[in-house]
Amino acid sequence: MRSRAWQNRDDRRKHLVLRSYLDAWLPIMSSANSRVLFIDGFAGPAEYAGGEEGSPQIALRALVDHSAAIKAKVAYFFIEKEAERAPALGTAAANATWRRPNGSSPHLARDRVQ
Repeated sequence: MRSRAWQNRDDRRKHLVLRSYLDAWLPIMSSANSRVLFIDGFAGPAEYAGGEEGSPQIALRALVDHSAAIKAKVAYFFIEKEAERAPALGTAAANATWRRPNGSSPHLARDRVQ
């Protein structure tokens, strides 16, 4: 299920920063650690109404598509309070499983960050 359309340009900016950050830091963190934990406390939708990827998809794609060898096992935890977003997030996580390097794993929690 796709969620609402982006409400403003801040969504896009946030996602560009997230991807740039992960592209830069995943190889650095994985070179110094055997495990890396990524927590998205406000996961939002897997995909927006216009087809744009949400932050969970961006984070998973950063690992899968990275040109560097990511040596660490990366565990992703996506937390989202909106119940209607959970099925799409679960599907997005499952679709990424066949391409995960080093046994990396996505997890979904329907909750909210306090």
